[in-house]
Amino acid sequence: MKKLVLFIICLLPVLLTAQEPFTLEGHLGKLKKGQKLYLLKDKIVIDSATVDDGRFVIHGEISEPELASISLEKNGYGEQLGFYLDKGKISIEGPNNLNGAKIKGSKINTENEQLENAIRTLDDTEACLDFAASHPDSYISLVALERISKDENSLDRVKEAYKKLSGRLKETSKGAALPALFGGGVDIGTIASDFTLNDAEGKPVKLTDYRGKYVLLDFWASWCVPCRVENPNLRRNYDKFKAKGFEVVGVSLDKTKGPWLKAIQDDDLPWRQVSDLKGWQSKVPVAFSVVAIPQNFLIDPNGRIIARDLKGDLLEKKLEEIYQGKPSEKPNFMFTLILFLIPVGVVCLLAYTMLKRVILGKSYSY
Repeated sequence: MKKLVLFIICLLPVLLTAQEPFTLEGHLGKLKKGQKLYLLKDKIVIDSATVDDGRFVIHGEISEPELASISLEKNGYGEQLGFYLDKGKISIEGPNNLNGAKIKGSKINTENEQLENAIRTLDDTEACLDFAASHPDSYISLVALERISKDENSLDRVKEAYKKLSGRLKETSKGAALPALFGGGVDIGTIASDFTLNDAEGKPVKLTDYRGKYVLLDFWASWCVPCRVENPNLRRNYDKFKAKGFEVVGVSLDKTKGPWLKAIQDDDLPWRQVSDLKGWQSKVPVAFSVVAIPQNFLIDPNGRIIARDLKGDLLEKKLEEIYQGKPSEKPNFMFTLILFLIPVGVVCLLAYTMLKRVILGKSYSY
């Protein structure tokens, strides 16, 4: 059973991430017939093509843009051309070999060239921030912000620029990983902002209703692959610590109710789930400075945030630290039975003692 669950978890990214076709074609005037061209990602060959009359074509599928290169060598050294591989058709044309070849018919590569030209004429930080502001739905905006994510003097501006990017970008792998490079979120030790959202049945739920207990505020969505992969771990910890008073409130960034409810059912999530179905436009993720998911906040019985971004083993370790030595709120069956039998045993012992005295007393009367 454990192997089956693990298999399903590993399969989730494949099932939930849409693959779209791409065509990479080119004409390089001086390439010889039968010569090989290799498509590489991270210097690993993912496909190849045989040149015919200077022309080549490679077909494949991709879920989101990725940095790639086309090379005359398997090892990725020597003559090569770097570009962003994306869905649709990308053309590479040049009068000679790869040196001096141009990428055509690709919006993402055109935008990348625009960014590089701006960086040559402007300050690096200003060029990247300006590009992100004017291209809120461009994958290259993520590239631009990643480029300046280590600039501490511009950190606040980078965070603000990221918040204004489209939800579609934040759902990509790079978009979800980017906040970790420049931090973000509310400070540990602050009181969690209260809110009221309706649950899956339309009933209002307030965060302050959970005062007096430890509660994990979990931001997720049905379309978020990392969220869905993390859900079994969250369910396991919920089952382990719920008897000690641990609670979870799921806040969905879905925009459509159907997929949200289906994900709750498919992932078997028993805790309260709330959403206003406004996606990234919801006020709750904004209040908690959530710019990527999955994200969670552990809140103590006084409503104070004591930890965030607890995933994998980190969540279990933190809960064990909190609940170590604490009894369950609901005693288990054996404990209840022992509590019942102790007074019964005492009563029986007293009755036996009194009966023994009565019997002995009668025997002495003879």
